[in-house]
Amino acid sequence: MGKAADFVMKLHEASKTNKVKWKETVDEGTYQVSFPKYSIQISSVPTQHPAAEGNDIVLTVINQEGRIVEQMRDWDEDVTTYVEKSYEKMSELYDYARRQAMGLDEAFDYLLDQLEDLPF
Repeated sequence: MGKAADFVMKLHEASKTNKVKWKETVDEGTYQVSFPKYSIQISSVPTQHPAAEGNDIVLTVINQEGRIVEQMRDWDEDVTTYVEKSYEKMSELYDYARRQAMGLDEAFDYLLDQLEDLPF
């Protein structure tokens, strides 16, 4: 497996199990997790693939100086060659990041508690 695919799969698993902490960025729909030397951003943007419609899922690796080191899309060959159902995996990864950054699980917990307290 190539490094890009390995990176996507490990980030997917770490996000699924809440081992990384995604945060909102100033750009709506873009989420970021930071490490001491690098940050990772994920976003959903209008596709640039000539044979597709809809959105691309884009992963961007940024160094500590704020420069883009790598940017990969769900349809990049490095990803599609080794990641089965690459769009679905990266789309799930985006959803995990969004849910965590937006606090969706906490919102659901609160709302479920509120609904249980309603008199019927």
